Amino acid sequence: MKLLMIVLMSLFFSQSFAAQKLVELTADSDSSGKVSYSKTKYQGESSEDATYLSFSVNGAYQLGESSFMAGLRGAYGIGRSDGYRASTQSLLVGGYYNFDPKFNEAFYVSLHTGLGLNIVGGNDTEDSRNEFTETVATFGKRFPIKMFGSENITYSPSVSYSIVNFTESTSYSEYRNDLSIDFLKFAAVF
Repeated sequence: MKLLMIVLMSLFFSQSFAAQKLVELTADSDSSGKVSYSKTKYQGESSEDATYLSFSVNGAYQLGESSFMAGLRGAYGIGRSDGYRASTQSLLVGGYYNFDPKFNEAFYVSLHTGLGLNIVGGNDTEDSRNEFTETVATFGKRFPIKMFGSENITYSPSVSYSIVNFTESTSYSEYRNDLSIDFLKFAAVF
């Protein structure tokens, strides 16, 4: 999956030299802009510690002279709690609409949709694999970081709503809806 994401992003960026391009990096937890750590206590059982970290890379390029951009989004997440581990991988296609011709200072909306794989396993159990579809709608604003005289690097906080539908019903969920504020999000527009 990682190699496929690298190859697709390389092909994607080699296609257009005159159009504006965007590379965006988001590091977050499952539903907040930080690495998450939680402690859960169930009645009659000992407490359980959990950590989760995910990151995503978006790549997009401008379609002609318009305010639209088309792109790919790859995401990877890993988590661990007492006796269990989980990983999530997804690859989505989508687009952006920028409300300003200067993409590095624009408000924007985006919509991505695609497929993913969730793998959960325990110390004493066999790993379970569950495929899912994911759709993510985002609204955000890019702010140029004028370090070293360049306006290409931007801080890009956003609000996202995602819908995840698992293809097989599992004992823990059939779908998940998340509303998140992404604080740790940076983009390069060139």
